[in-house]
Amino acid sequence: MRSPPNKALQLTRRRRSSCPGYQPAVGRAGGRFAGRPPDVSSPSTGGAQLSALSVRRRRQVGVVKRLPEVESWLSVDAASWEPLSDPAYRSLVRGWKLTYIPLIEARRSLAKGPQALDIVAKRLSGGVVLFSGVHVPEVGNLGGSCAAGYHALGLTRLNVALVRRSELLVAASDLTWSCLFSHETGSMFYEELYEASESAA
Repeated sequence: MRSPPNKALQLTRRRRSSCPGYQPAVGRAGGRFAGRPPDVSSPSTGGAQLSALSVRRRRQVGVVKRLPEVESWLSVDAASWEPLSDPAYRSLVRGWKLTYIPLIEARRSLAKGPQALDIVAKRLSGGVVLFSGVHVPEVGNLGGSCAAGYHALGLTRLNVALVRRSELLVAASDLTWSCLFSHETGSMFYEELYEASESAA
């Protein structure tokens, strides 16, 4: 004698197979969804969560982030400026470390504190790069909140408070000099100015 059909199992199967938004994982990763968040409109499928996850992943692809406060300052005090791309940022940091880490470790600075700031103020208009994301413990610079970088021309004024707060490093576009900043400046640390020519001395 045949046992009666399992009504609960039948109902469960109907609910799973009739879900309009259900797709295998491989379907969501390829085809028309490749490279963009899946377009799932039914809230019961968790479409909003999938879309949000995809957006977060896209935002994390790049290394370099944007600093709105710094951009507002550059828009006022620089003749022109542009954010650095990921490749440009990596190239800058690589060249800067090769040139200045040995000088910093040897403590061969050209000037410190107010004297360093006075010298830098006279060199700003020649083109500078400003960047964060590099840890320089010798001056208490922890790299700021993220990796960011900008190239500015015709900068008329250094917003020292913002540069300190953002833990930016400032350097000539050709890396012939660089000034280190820290949010701890004024207590244990001071700005330090270095020149690339010292590495050959």
